[in-house]
Amino acid sequence: MGKPYQNGELTKNGQIVKLKKYAYASTSGEAVKSGVTPARAMNFALFNDTLVGDEFISSFKSDSTDFDESKVSSIVKGKTTRHEVISTFGNPGGHAVYPLIKNKGDDALIYSYTQVSGSAFSLKIYSKQLIVAFNDKGLVSDVEFTSSGDK
Repeated sequence: MGKPYQNGELTKNGQIVKLKKYAYASTSGEAVKSGVTPARAMNFALFNDTLVGDEFISSFKSDSTDFDESKVSSIVKGKTTRHEVISTFGNPGGHAVYPLIKNKGDDALIYSYTQVSGSAFSLKIYSKQLIVAFNDKGLVSDVEFTSSGDK
């Protein structure tokens, strides 16, 4: 994959996680929404040189990772199953384990979307991420939704 466009670190659950980010954008590609610059990103998270998370993000029409955030409230801890989450939101763009999520032994599905629109002088960036963790019975143990920016 070559050299990442960005390296970084993040402290999660008291542990330092290394981040490697790769990205691609094209003004000639077809975006999922009008006025958006189509782009893709692939992010990797490593803890003690072990992969603990991956995340694919796209605003290209052909493989968009956009999801309906209005359905996040339908996820119920201890009740909603992995199958129900995938049925509601589609296939995830990423996965994570501890320390990216709270509980050791759990695993998580990641849904992420970012869009960039406007010009260099009036750039608008909007991002959203849903992380749904599951226990060993396949039931939701934690839900984390964040969003930022202007649509």
